[in-house]
Amino acid sequence: MKLVFTIDSLAQGGTEQSIAELITHFKKDLEIIVVYFYDAHQLLETYKSLNCKIFYLGIGDKYGFSKSVKLFYNFVIKEKPDLVVSSLYRALIISRLVCWVTKIPLVGTFVNESYSSDRKERFKGFDIVKYYATWLLDRITAFIPILTISNSYSISVLNGKSLGVESNRIKVIYRGRDTRHYIAWNQPESDGKFIWISIGRLIPQKGYDILLLAFYELKKIHSNIQLRIIGEGPLRNELDLLIKELYLDDEVILEGNIPLGWKNLYDANAFVLSSVSEGFSGALVEALLTGIPIVASDIPMNIEAISPGKDAYLFRSKDHQHLYENMLALMNEYEHACELGKIMRLRAIDNYDIQHVADTYIKTLETIIYGNK
Repeated sequence: MKLVFTIDSLAQGGTEQSIAELITHFKKDLEIIVVYFYDAHQLLETYKSLNCKIFYLGIGDKYGFSKSVKLFYNFVIKEKPDLVVSSLYRALIISRLVCWVTKIPLVGTFVNESYSSDRKERFKGFDIVKYYATWLLDRITAFIPILTISNSYSISVLNGKSLGVESNRIKVIYRGRDTRHYIAWNQPESDGKFIWISIGRLIPQKGYDILLLAFYELKKIHSNIQLRIIGEGPLRNELDLLIKELYLDDEVILEGNIPLGWKNLYDANAFVLSSVSEGFSGALVEALLTGIPIVASDIPMNIEAISPGKDAYLFRSKDHQHLYENMLALMNEYEHACELGKIMRLRAIDNYDIQHVADTYIKTLETIIYGNK
């Protein structure tokens, strides 16, 4: 079976890393080809170490759909894959058009809540026209994939409704991790300092401005605390300025990108996810697998990942005061929070083991190619 995975680029993002994890755990007799279009290569060495071929089509423009479609069409005609699996918007559109013409079966993916009201609110002026144009192109080509794999039930419902994709054409398969690598978290030795950690790109939907405001309030109660944020992105300068305005220069560290950043969870006392919108957060899955105490926003994807009981530390999205109250509650009830983390770890190991996810993924693709036989 020859499978082609298409993706925008090999940037260091959650979707790109998840595909690499999947390929690592696929059966060795599969022929896997990864095609990426645009100029970002941070994970190239990671992909080179996998059981797959890699093709970069070198699109210099931000979209360059005409050139991309032509190049990918020629590639598909030459390689004759049994199936194409596509992720992220630009690669999805290119793959849909080419597969529609060539009649190669296509599986799409839902990895983010693409058309939420929160995301729409971030577009102003002429950008709102671009937003609707993006949605329209997405919707009118959404019929092309035979199946769409969603990394969460919440996203399947929201995107399915936005794009007119019926539920019987969507299958939910969670993101997975190699659970053997995630040893149980234990309280780190420290000099009495309580360390909070957050992991994710410095982009608006991660809600880091909300987190900084909550942390500012928390510092009034607990002076010996620190916040580490691992990730990089376009909001770095904005966040640096807000840190200075709140006089948090000594307490908040913007770490930038760190390979295997999740390993830093073992040096922290608690994990915080302040997102106002998300895909199915890989960072949250990694935190759950370690068993570190967690505070997270109450967006549907996070609730689905955690499956909380009444004692989970969830705060109202976009509400920095409520985030502060939950961070304070976790610190004041720390032993209970640690026990809750252990319970959530056990559930996460059952749900997000990468080998189970990879096996389910391949069985799903085989059914499309070979039928129920």
